[in-house]
Amino acid sequence: MNESMEILDKVHGFYADAWSQLLIFAIAAISIVGVLMPILLQILQNRMMQREKDALERSMQQRIEEIGQDLEVKLANIIEDKTSKYEQQLKKGLSQTHGGLLQLQGMSRLTNRLFALATYDLAGAATAFLSADDELNLRRVLKVLIDSCLPNLKEEDYHNEAVEAGMMMKKLVHKLTEKNENRKYTDEIRDIRKKCPIQGHYNSERKIEQ
Repeated sequence: MNESMEILDKVHGFYADAWSQLLIFAIAAISIVGVLMPILLQILQNRMMQREKDALERSMQQRIEEIGQDLEVKLANIIEDKTSKYEQQLKKGLSQTHGGLLQLQGMSRLTNRLFALATYDLAGAATAFLSADDELNLRRVLKVLIDSCLPNLKEEDYHNEAVEAGMMMKKLVHKLTEKNENRKYTDEIRDIRKKCPIQGHYNSERKIEQ
């Protein structure tokens, strides 16, 4: 009987010790997990945040490069457009100035009855004003040419000055014909061809809008 009780006590003591050790192990494990888990979660969270940050930075960098390229193209187009407009304005300004100088010289020669030279200068002035889109001065010069210069050119004016005047008139008629939109220069072209005695220089270009 005593032996049985002794065995039971040993068994009970064994299980009691085992349970205590298990309990201690469980408590230790829970403690370790309780300490390590937040650390591990923090590490994982930091890594995820870093990946998201890197991805966001790459996306932003790509977008910035795209915007930069787009702005560069737009800026280049704007500069090219402004440069082209400036060059056109500069050319028109130079043509207008050149036309004004030729107009003054032509009027002076007309006053001195140098009709062939006046025709040469005023035809050059009209061509310059046409290139400068200076409609007002163009109309004024054409009127002087048609009314005062061409009627005074005679057949005997076929010397060098008259030939030069004829070539300049040919150039003027050609330019007027090119820009004869809506027939706005048709009457002037017809009057020039009718009144200018130096017919041979532009007879081949007689066809205009009727």
